[in-house]
Amino acid sequence: MKQFIRGVLPIGAPWGGPESIRFISCLSSLYVYLKQPDKREELLFCPHSGELCDDCGQCGNHDRLRRMHEQVYFELLTLSGLNCRTHWDPEFRPQFLTDLLLETTDDDPIERAMAFAGFEYRMVEALPPEAFFRAVNESLSRNVPVPACRAAGDDWCLITGCDDDGKSISGFYFPQEWDSPENRPDTLHGGEFTSKEWVRQGTRLLVVTGDCPARVPDREEFSRLRELLIEPDCRECVTGLAAFDRCIELLQDETFFAAADREKLDRCAAHMLRFFEQLAELRGNAALTFFSGFFGKLHDPELARLGREIGALFLDSRDRCRRLLDMFHSGNRAALLRNAQVRIEVINALKKLKKNDWNAVLLLEALEDFVDSE
Repeated sequence: MKQFIRGVLPIGAPWGGPESIRFISCLSSLYVYLKQPDKREELLFCPHSGELCDDCGQCGNHDRLRRMHEQVYFELLTLSGLNCRTHWDPEFRPQFLTDLLLETTDDDPIERAMAFAGFEYRMVEALPPEAFFRAVNESLSRNVPVPACRAAGDDWCLITGCDDDGKSISGFYFPQEWDSPENRPDTLHGGEFTSKEWVRQGTRLLVVTGDCPARVPDREEFSRLRELLIEPDCRECVTGLAAFDRCIELLQDETFFAAADREKLDRCAAHMLRFFEQLAELRGNAALTFFSGFFGKLHDPELARLGREIGALFLDSRDRCRRLLDMFHSGNRAALLRNAQVRIEVINALKKLKKNDWNAVLLLEALEDFVDSE
């Protein structure tokens, strides 16, 4: 039996957006399709100014539905806590700076994102393939797409179609550079995939089972975001404020840069480039969320004021990262890192980025205190 859901927006923002965290992008597509926020009077904020959208065209996209998709992405990425994580991998592995869920020690970001989106769900994992096939077939028969991990590539995809009662699937996937060749889907074109032998070790399905009242940001959420900026739980990376320190320590290691061969320097430079790309995206998205008062959910003027101060810090971090990225894109990255003066410039920027995060921690603490006083 063939099932296919039409009208679902693709993931990974192939229209030019910044949606690199695939799970949240899948969830945003799922949210927009099932909740249809564009059908109601929902706030739309400009990613450039943080103000209400006036259709100025800077984003290059006048499609309200797709702009709504990115707004949902900004909000859920922040409320999941992922926007406030900072990762540095001393081994320079690329996957830990693209799929942040690989480094979390539990499903807390997934649980939070689903709670704030207002979905009840269950996970399907570590079961025989037939259970996966049945879960996909049943969900699609209810007209509900299925986010899946390690079903097309090694990151999250969104299943919107199936054939042969779930044994063959199709949907949206935007590949990661670290995908294993043997795990690639059978076909992939323009962000759409098909795959037959899709259940393997580590495959997970997130099956939406119903709606529930969406959580509203509260003291506990502010406390969690503050903790994540300082030192989140993780598996292998250096995280939180210590990530900035470890990167600085590396840049101060004259012996490393004198002795490292070209291949290792290239890996180091690529990792540092991705580190700043990730920070620019995460803090920029968080800035927009805080500027908007979590898209209108924080009504108290004092909460909104504190939120805008946090947003200003994150926006400054985004802009500093972008300037560093311009420098890294302007020449030979390995040669740049051998230059002691360039490293000093990067170190000074890292110190400022760390200070911005620390000041955001203090403001989040003030948010907690204000909510307590109420």
